[in-house]
Amino acid sequence: YVPDALGRIRMVDKARQLLAEPGLMLLVETFSAGRRACGMGPGSILREWRDAIEDLGLTFLRYDLLENSHALSFVRCASPKDEEADDGERRLKPLWLWREAEAEA
Repeated sequence: YVPDALGRIRMVDKARQLLAEPGLMLLVETFSAGRRACGMGPGSILREWRDAIEDLGLTFLRYDLLENSHALSFVRCASPKDEEADDGERRLKPLWLWREAEAEA
């Protein structure tokens, strides 16, 4: 469990940095990001997660709704465009949980 949105994207970014190319990243989320039925539809929190993670240089492969969680898979095929200038200046998009997003609104 990572308690804040920026911490979550930093964790994913660090995992991306450690992945070989090609590399497979699997994320399993236990309905904290979105309610069971939210899925990957337009405007969903998980769609925002997908977009933020793709901005890191990963490519979305698949989404599965499991009995008690969401499962997302990404592949690392190439480095992000701005990685060579990665001195902490790159803007990371937070990975909100639904209750955090509602509190921000």
